[in-house]
Amino acid sequence: MSLSRRVNNIKSKVSTRLALKKIINYPVSATVEVTNKCNLRCPVCDQQQVSSRNYGLMTFDNFKKIIDEIGPYLLDLGFSDTGETFINRDSHKMISYTRNNYPHIYTYMDTNGHYINPEQVCNCGINKISFSIDGLDQDTYSQYRIQGRLEKVIDNLKKIKSYREKNGKNETIIELKFIVMKHNQHQLPYLEEFSKELGVDEVRIEKFTSRGFKLRKYSQEESINLAKKYMSTIPKFAKYDIKKSQETGLIHSFEVQKPTACQVPFTFTEILYNGDVRPCVVDFDSEHCFGNIFEAGSFWKVWTSKKAEEFRRNHSDKTFRDKYECCKSCMITNYYDSEESKPLLKAEKN
Repeated sequence: MSLSRRVNNIKSKVSTRLALKKIINYPVSATVEVTNKCNLRCPVCDQQQVSSRNYGLMTFDNFKKIIDEIGPYLLDLGFSDTGETFINRDSHKMISYTRNNYPHIYTYMDTNGHYINPEQVCNCGINKISFSIDGLDQDTYSQYRIQGRLEKVIDNLKKIKSYREKNGKNETIIELKFIVMKHNQHQLPYLEEFSKELGVDEVRIEKFTSRGFKLRKYSQEESINLAKKYMSTIPKFAKYDIKKSQETGLIHSFEVQKPTACQVPFTFTEILYNGDVRPCVVDFDSEHCFGNIFEAGSFWKVWTSKKAEEFRRNHSDKTFRDKYECCKSCMITNYYDSEESKPLLKAEKN
């Protein structure tokens, strides 16, 4: 680890531990939204359900300005958010630029697998690419991945694997992500065999997650009904207490977090395609946007703005969930971490 990253990492821990009013570090983790456009219409996607933002694409030049400022300090960088990354034709170029100039950054992304160029994916150097496949046949898959074609996704995945093996591009990990829902839970016993036949390196199993706050498309009642419709009936994969949610009119999770201060605003940033910086992935409608990089002139000016300082100050105690609606339905506990949910397949580290 370089001196700049080592020092920034230490500063990050100090800022978090002491909840400094004046932050002294750059983020150590980030997500860059290269587009919020998507070809699918998943019913409970952030984009479909809560976001009222305009659609757009990040230019390569704008991405370069961003990564050249924060790249020296980052440990990892995600290229996925509310859109399908590969709809942006410059996305491979962005990933390649990051890997070539900041090889210390671990890069990853989710994809629905429809806009795949195997050669570009493998040659751009992405560390991990995760395919969202929530059904082992078209009928099951398309119940949630609306307008999606499973056959095309599988074909593209296999093409990446084939190109990777033929050209020695084995540094890219191929992952299959499976969200357990009521309509696909019967396929869980067959998931391991299915994944091995595809030849993926890893399998990630997730619980279904809905949103329960200020929904523009759905009312609270409708959102609860969506959770009831899609949520698995297998207890260990059920995230929400439907009975309690119906009684109160609010989404209630079984995974009640202990009241602790939130570290995310001190260590993580999410940068949208237009240069807006928002504090966290659960601020779907950018209500708490810190500012715009291109208007301010630099990421640092936005990261250290008064609005950002106020947000962190409010997250330095245990009452922040009472101050921000989005925090009441925080989905950071989405991933199921018990013994039963260990990956079916896991790539060996070199």
